[in-house]
Amino acid sequence: MPTTEEGQKHLYGGLITVLQAYGWSDVPIACGFGLDYLDTEDDAQLPDELQERIDSGELFFWDAGDALDFQGQLEAYGAISGRPASPAVV
Repeated sequence: MPTTEEGQKHLYGGLITVLQAYGWSDVPIACGFGLDYLDTEDDAQLPDELQERIDSGELFFWDAGDALDFQGQLEAYGAISGRPASPAVV
């Protein structure tokens, strides 16, 4: 049984094949993961790199693992309040 990553690669490869068959090279099919909700504690002390990413609004990740790592960092520093951040396919 294929893993999620293997399944994604298979699906992506299939999409490319179909688009090429129709000559549709200008159709964007890139997808990734974005946080659908982020509410951080005002008093959370985050490393500069993490805080800069939040401040810049760059909360999109091409890889689900990267999105989950980001969420884990927020949890580790106690920055998440209310509903936890959760990656959503975008």
